Amino acid sequence: MSALPAFVESLPRRPYCTDNPRLGQSVRERSVALRHSHLQPNTPGKVSWLAFDADQPDGATAWDRLHAPPPTLAVENPTNGHAHLLYRLAAPVPRTDAARARPLLYLAAAQEGLRRKLEGDPGYSGHLCKNPLHPRWNTRQWAGEYSLAELAEWVELPRIAEMRRCALDPDYAGLGRNCTLFEVLRQPAYRLVRAYWRPNGFEAFCQVLRSLADGANATEISTPLPTSEVKSIAASIARWIWQRAYSGERDR
Repeated sequence: MSALPAFVESLPRRPYCTDNPRLGQSVRERSVALRHSHLQPNTPGKVSWLAFDADQPDGATAWDRLHAPPPTLAVENPTNGHAHLLYRLAAPVPRTDAARARPLLYLAAAQEGLRRKLEGDPGYSGHLCKNPLHPRWNTRQWAGEYSLAELAEWVELPRIAEMRRCALDPDYAGLGRNCTLFEVLRQPAYRLVRAYWRPNGFEAFCQVLRSLADGANATEISTPLPTSEVKSIAASIARWIWQRAYSGERDR
């Protein structure tokens, strides 16, 4: 499948979209969202596209000058040359699933390594990107899809401690924030589950983890995650630990 049909197929059913990100955004049916200049490329639960903001006059081709991998799509503003560079993942990665926290950490490290390589804006979260099908932009396809291993070959992967520092940086908005929230919640959750291990105790356990997640999102992450992601991460960790806490399994 070529990149543009793949982009459309992987969109959320009701993406956020806008014609001016500074003036706000709204949720619309996919067919309507595709008429807007900016839209949400990934579903809330998984990452199918890595998006980077290249605010250079040669944004659409800066990857070549910087010895970075060619993007799947380069969506360029013809007025100033700035572009969003989109990399399609061969296997989408869940971003709120405790059972898949390790692939997410790998993806977050590859994302940060690639952002540095591309000299991309660290404050760009990729929540909205330039719509590659919109007539306002010039869109070019340079490559196909990438596995995480293929992307990692192009960059120097930051260490876990570096990713934690990134999450504390007010100018950073990458996936490392999700990983930090998983790590901050995981250890206290294993301790707390003992207090709620009783019939009908799961809901109370979920509520206390949600409260911890909200607090960690406000204090451990300088650019907080959306409320929906925090809620999903807390619920996923609760399910993961509840199922394993007394079976002898641990998330190692």
